Amino acid sequence: MPIDCPSRSAVNCPVPTHAEHPASPFSAPTPILSIDPPAEQWAALLKRNTSPRAARFRGQLGLPTDRPIIMSGHQAQVWHPGILSKYLAASAGAQALAAHPVWLVVDQDTGEPTQFRYAIEGEDGGRRGGACDLSASPNPDTGARSNAPTGLRPATPIALNVPTPLHTIASALTAHQDAGALSAQIHASVQDLLAPIAGPIQSVSALSISRTDLFSELVERMRADPGACQEAYNLGVASVPRSGVRPLRPGDERSGAELPLWSIRGGVRRPASASDLDTLAPEELAPRGLMMTGLVRMAGCDLFIHGLGGGVYDRVTDAWLARWIGERSPAPSVVVSATLRPGGEVDLTDVDEADALAWRAHAARHNPALLGDEQAAHEKARLLDELRSAPPERRAELYRQLHALLARVRDEHRAALAALDADAAQARARAASARKDAQLARDRTLAFPLYPQRDLLALRSMVRGAFGLKDDPSPCTERC
Repeated sequence: MPIDCPSRSAVNCPVPTHAEHPASPFSAPTPILSIDPPAEQWAALLKRNTSPRAARFRGQLGLPTDRPIIMSGHQAQVWHPGILSKYLAASAGAQALAAHPVWLVVDQDTGEPTQFRYAIEGEDGGRRGGACDLSASPNPDTGARSNAPTGLRPATPIALNVPTPLHTIASALTAHQDAGALSAQIHASVQDLLAPIAGPIQSVSALSISRTDLFSELVERMRADPGACQEAYNLGVASVPRSGVRPLRPGDERSGAELPLWSIRGGVRRPASASDLDTLAPEELAPRGLMMTGLVRMAGCDLFIHGLGGGVYDRVTDAWLARWIGERSPAPSVVVSATLRPGGEVDLTDVDEADALAWRAHAARHNPALLGDEQAAHEKARLLDELRSAPPERRAELYRQLHALLARVRDEHRAALAALDADAAQARARAASARKDAQLARDRTLAFPLYPQRDLLALRSMVRGAFGLKDDPSPCTERC
């Protein structure tokens, strides 16, 4: 239910703000922000696409056609601060460059939209990151998430005796149970949670891309020659070996080549193949990741903001589209990311030292150089070189010699090894208290509403400062 704000009698504030509930399970150190290329270079990259294709595509998505568009996006979920930094950069970049910011809600994707990462207490009393699910009922499949209303109710453990920030998230989700599709519920909830630190920007559903003429044109091109599309796609994947994108499967005579599309018929999402194009209606198809960003960069925006992963995989998109349709001028992409770890006052110096000494104590038993025995180190290197090229019948003897060498080194340097073990044990004892919170202190994936408002405002100030903007002290003047 909306919570009435007494100080604003004419307005219902949909969720308690960070300012009203400053309590937080942890405090974060100064954010680390990465913008590549730097914000001052974005103006040179932002070239408005005035083609008829872009005007038609943007008009069909309800986007403005009279100014440049800066776009970013993510799945509908309660993001971590790294995703938040993209949202803040889209808003700040658009303000600085007289553009229009747009957030792409990736609502054709799988995942657990009602889950987020938060801090939990372990059996040892230490804190670590864990998953929290605010849906009392099983999550439906992707198609149902995208196309059917699904009510959200806080699960019992969240409703009872939990830190205030979790109540804040639960309240936001509960307030939007009538928002339609689950992705719309989550997105509306996140907008409420953003209100104390960022003003709203226009959003567009990735599923709505399927209703555009450009999507239909490319699907028809796939229908005419699915093999050409798949070959160009897979060559693009091969051109960026560390992208993490898997090639499309060849398929069989019945199904035909796998395509960069999803079938969402019947509320179940699965990869679409060439044969599906003869049986599925357009609204039963959705673009997969590379096609989605390819389409919006071809016609939907003039600059696209990725996170670290997207910045790599969209190089595959560029290579694929250039080979397949000769598209060599999609909107440029930039990368924005932030690390806001909930380390707070946890000093990890002792933990890092203990880890380093434990590694050294273990590695010294296998690496004579760490014990200062250069002669034995050279002998080990010689045996390893010989092993690499030795015939099979010779390898057993070389292994025996290697293990005999290491056994001799350990015996000759047993006092030094004992001293390393003692140093490692002492360091472990010093680090025991800090280690309990070390995992949490290094976790950058916790949900942004869990952080104190001052830390989120610090991140916003860094983003705006990168664009030469003064900080706005009241981003929520209309919503709350």
